[in-house]
Amino acid sequence: MKALMKKTDHELINLFVDGNLEALEILVLRHKDKLYTSILFLVKDKYLAEDIFQDVFIRIIDTMRSGRYTEEGKFLPWAMRIAHNLCVDYFRKVKRTPTIKNGDDKDIFEVLNFTEDGVDTRMMKRQSYDRVREMLDRGLVDLAVQGGEATLAFRDRGPGFSDHVLEHPFEPYVTTKAKGTGLGLAIVKKIVDEHAGRVTLENAAPHGARVTLAFRALKGADSAAAAPATVGTHS
Repeated sequence: MKALMKKTDHELINLFVDGNLEALEILVLRHKDKLYTSILFLVKDKYLAEDIFQDVFIRIIDTMRSGRYTEEGKFLPWAMRIAHNLCVDYFRKVKRTPTIKNGDDKDIFEVLNFTEDGVDTRMMKRQSYDRVREMLDRGLVDLAVQGGEATLAFRDRGPGFSDHVLEHPFEPYVTTKAKGTGLGLAIVKKIVDEHAGRVTLENAAPHGARVTLAFRALKGADSAAAAPATVGTHS
């Protein structure tokens, strides 16, 4: 145990991944006070802070065991980001946004800097990029520029949208999935609206669904679109 206490965070993580549970215990004890204190400062509730602290390490353990941990030398900032995100998730669930002031009378959420993407965020971005590239390769994405407008159409070969979804496409919580939230299309529309674009949904023939995003094209985009595509080819 004493020998383990001299190890760096990264060395302890590698030992834990190899099956050494004592290495995880040392890691928890080493950073427990800072993590727990930061959580308690945000939520102002001892028992809630304990629950979130446990959730933080559950996520940490899952990430390390799955081989997705890449934050070498930055374990504590990474763990603090996870704790912060879980606190924010809690306040969102109870439908209230906290205003927690520091000594300078500034909202703590505006002071804390968590702008760097964590490993989970980078992994999801990578998966999204890979998914789009796969759709391009399979001919399921169309990009066109015409009449000063750029359109990006995504389609699949599934059963298509139900009549209920087509009647309320962007209404939150409208979903046909057993475990769906019905927030995906609503979020897409919000993002597109913020960029002065529009979203349309339709069922494709003979089967499948199509979602089209349309935006005002940049000057010179017509000639650029005429060039051979380099991001993917239709099969």
